[in-house]
Amino acid sequence: AVDQRGIARPQGGACDIGAAEVVLQLAAWPSVVAVADGAFTLTVTGAGFTAGSQIVWRGQALTTTLVDPATLRATVGAGQIGAPGQAAVTVTGSSLPAAAVTVVTTLARSYLPAVSR
Repeated sequence: AVDQRGIARPQGGACDIGAAEVVLQLAAWPSVVAVADGAFTLTVTGAGFTAGSQIVWRGQALTTTLVDPATLRATVGAGQIGAPGQAAVTVTGSSLPAAAVTVVTTLARSYLPAVSR
């Protein structure tokens, strides 16, 4: 239930392989969004998140849901997306370096048909 340091295991949603886990920076998904698509759900992974943690999108704190100590989710509204470019994503109370989401005007998408046998 705990590692050699007394820290609860696992950290995150799956079993891990060692006594120490290292998270070097925040990660954001999706990593590319289009202004034309409107609102989207942003998932941020990192470490040490609590119920009071908030995702900060381009300097604006968002209403955030704690999934687990390593995962947060929030909705970025259409009016919050902003201009094309790099959007910095941080988490309140976290010392981990920011993640970046690339904002583009539009995205070209291809959908493949599902094939079953």
